Amino acid sequence: MLDLNSLNIPGGVIVAGVAVAAVFGVGLGPLVADRTIAMSGWAATCEEGLRTNQSSKSQSTSQTPDFSCGDIIDAIGNGSDTLCDLGGDTLISLLKLGTQLDPQAALREREAIRAARIADLAPTKCACAAKTVASDKWSWGLHAATGRLIGGPTDLSRDLTQALHSPACAMKLEE
Repeated sequence: MLDLNSLNIPGGVIVAGVAVAAVFGVGLGPLVADRTIAMSGWAATCEEGLRTNQSSKSQSTSQTPDFSCGDIIDAIGNGSDTLCDLGGDTLISLLKLGTQLDPQAALREREAIRAARIADLAPTKCACAAKTVASDKWSWGLHAATGRLIGGPTDLSRDLTQALHSPACAMKLEE
């Protein structure tokens, strides 16, 4: 057992230090972390960034072209409408069917569904990142105990972005 009387520091100081560390580390540290992250506005920026990133990916997939026999005749010029009447529309329909049976189209559709699912999970992923950064109770407790002079993150946005892309916040539904 530790004899507090044998130390050069009075025992009351040590007990007060332990009490302050417990109060700030366990009680006020998470509160300061949550408020600091909320005041930074990172959650809204994170969700918007994830949604924008996923929507740009889903829009970059090519779609089946929408054209008709009349559009082709107009583009070529000096054509007659009788070409379309003689089976041109059927030929165009067959060409469209070929693009719909394209195996790459199924992959693009699955990728678009995946991107939509990730965009729907944006609030969950952003909350996970915030929770991961706020989970360092002692650093945030020191930050709170010293009037926000010592401790806490040096670059909050960078730490949140790293936590967002960490395995701890990786969603199984993304795969």
